[in-house]
Amino acid sequence: MKMKTRFDIKILSALWIIFMFACAILAFKSSLVPNTKAYYDPVVIYKELTQLSTGHREEAPSIALDNNGNLHIVWIGNDTANLYYMMVDRYGNILINETCLDPNVNASSGHVRRASIGVDSNNNVHIVFHAQNIYTPWPNYANYTTLDHQEVVYLKIDPYLDDMDGSAADYAAITVIPETIISTEDSSKSRAANLAVDHEDNVHVVWFDNYTWSTEGELHYLVMDGNGGIVVPEKNITAGFYVDVDWGEPEIVVDSHNDAHVFFVTENWTGSTYNYRDIWYTMIDGATGNVLINNTQLTNSSGTCKHSRPFIDIDSEDNIHIAWHNSTKRPETEILYMKINPYLDDRSGDSADPATIKVVEETLISQDDGTQSFLANIAVDKHNMAHIVWINCFLDSWDFTDIYYALVNSTGSMIIPETRITHMNGTLNFQEWYWSSNRNPEIAVVDGRIFIVDMARDLNTDYYDVWMTIAFVDKIAPSTSIHYSAYSSMGKDWLSNTSAISLFAYDEESGVDVTYFRIDGGSWQTYTGSFNLAAYTQGSHEIEYYSIDNFGNEEEIKSKTVYLDNTPPTIETPTRTPSGDVDQDVLVKVFANVTDTGSGVNNNLVLLSYTFDNGTTWSDTKMSYNSTSELFEATIPKQLDGTWVKFKVSASDNIGNTAVNDNNGQYYGYLVIPEFSSTLILAAFLMLSSAIVMFIKRKKNIS
Repeated sequence: MKMKTRFDIKILSALWIIFMFACAILAFKSSLVPNTKAYYDPVVIYKELTQLSTGHREEAPSIALDNNGNLHIVWIGNDTANLYYMMVDRYGNILINETCLDPNVNASSGHVRRASIGVDSNNNVHIVFHAQNIYTPWPNYANYTTLDHQEVVYLKIDPYLDDMDGSAADYAAITVIPETIISTEDSSKSRAANLAVDHEDNVHVVWFDNYTWSTEGELHYLVMDGNGGIVVPEKNITAGFYVDVDWGEPEIVVDSHNDAHVFFVTENWTGSTYNYRDIWYTMIDGATGNVLINNTQLTNSSGTCKHSRPFIDIDSEDNIHIAWHNSTKRPETEILYMKINPYLDDRSGDSADPATIKVVEETLISQDDGTQSFLANIAVDKHNMAHIVWINCFLDSWDFTDIYYALVNSTGSMIIPETRITHMNGTLNFQEWYWSSNRNPEIAVVDGRIFIVDMARDLNTDYYDVWMTIAFVDKIAPSTSIHYSAYSSMGKDWLSNTSAISLFAYDEESGVDVTYFRIDGGSWQTYTGSFNLAAYTQGSHEIEYYSIDNFGNEEEIKSKTVYLDNTPPTIETPTRTPSGDVDQDVLVKVFANVTDTGSGVNNNLVLLSYTFDNGTTWSDTKMSYNSTSELFEATIPKQLDGTWVKFKVSASDNIGNTAVNDNNGQYYGYLVIPEFSSTLILAAFLMLSSAIVMFIKRKKNIS
């Protein structure tokens, strides 16, 4: 029994040692990185789904952000008879309420179809759409004229001419260019126009011309300046394709060189429709309208796939991000994503090799789960990440639809997978259309806020209206920088023990939650304000730091090595010439050997101080460095005889540490003595010589 007890004690002791060792390890690990991990929802709804329009026969919204982060929305209303506009700020507050831009007491359906919007650098809003009739005269719009065929119409408004008090604007007051036909009025349909505004505020417009279904379609393009003047006249940039315009509307973006990139879908190039659909691409010189990359097939359906109208956006590196749905396995459809870089091609006017310009191959975004995922749209943020939205429709109930979202980073990896944004439970249907089938949800992104605007049918009232929700996403870690005042030399930053060190953390999406730092591998501390290295010894010290934002994104640890200088320069005993007493007409040169092993001697702050009145007043003069002797030197002026001169040497290093060598308060000094002239010396010599001669003569006489 006694042996067993000892054995048990030994086991317990061993377990206790192991436990304490484990605790020590955990404590050590906790000192390395704070335990800050927590769960954060990847997508937060900032503003719940809200109805914007009130006409109940509204559809096809188009949105764009301006330089202030305000959102501009246009849509088609009143049975396609009118164009409506609204402006909200980045928080979803209404600045300009629902405003009809073309009121007409004799409004006629077919006046506005498929509107597209863009904003220039002055926050003017440019709008195109196609129309079957045109309203006249401006500004009263009392009549309308039926056109022979559909034509492309353009207008420009300046919303900032309004007081933006949340009420409707005066349409005439904010309209800069009223509705104007810009396509050639001929026997062909001109429709499905889209626009993009370049960096010089030129407006690039592309549309389908001809019937595109029963006859060969054409893709037309023109460029206007910001005042509606023609820069590049209407050109046919490609022809010979067939497409159902509902699924193949052309999309356009412009790059940093102001060149245009156009994407469209064709059923095929033979006239046999509904067999398959593929996505095609062309690049246009924005200054001339010449084709830089001819029709290039980006998808290969092999006669089986049905790729829908692609939605596109361009990033800061001129890569183009593309999202669309593929209905090959209809009724189940899926969302796909691709990224291309046209500048990998030689842009000689020929078709590009798709394999050459594709940066990210076709990637499945939605879950292959038996639901219908379709009607995608895309927006790229300033971090070059692609935000993708679409509609999910549950196959067992056509009315059960919701908006879904995913986020793809700049390398093409999905960092937020399919995420449900709305939970309508059969109350709103996002996939139906009223007149136009371009019912993809619109998306725009600013500082983590994701504006999603779409048309929906209220299944209780059978109303068709425009709705908006704002989500919030933050997958970007904060950025922390370190600041201090230092002397830098030879790649080293020198600080004093009182130098203030500050950390500045920035996160423009969700904001900074906390910043941590540590010194020389010590314990992590929460940063609350500037600190210094007063408790540390002279030499090098490593400062590590990082921040975490309010979405839990953790910055990679940064580090900075600084050098602490607590020691003033060393001033050896000064010497002078002449070294003894000094004649009154002699300049005295003082030499000092000054060294500093830290930040180095500040050559501008080595001073020779001297006094001629026993310290009542002092004069300072800068000592110059002699690179040959490696000494500092300065001169004391001549003084009258009997003057007692005292002097001292002071020096500072490059971060302000100061030393004084004053001979322990006794100072260094010399006496100025009288100086005899040559005349007096000669007279004295003659007198002495005469005396010697007289002495010799007297001595001879005596003898």
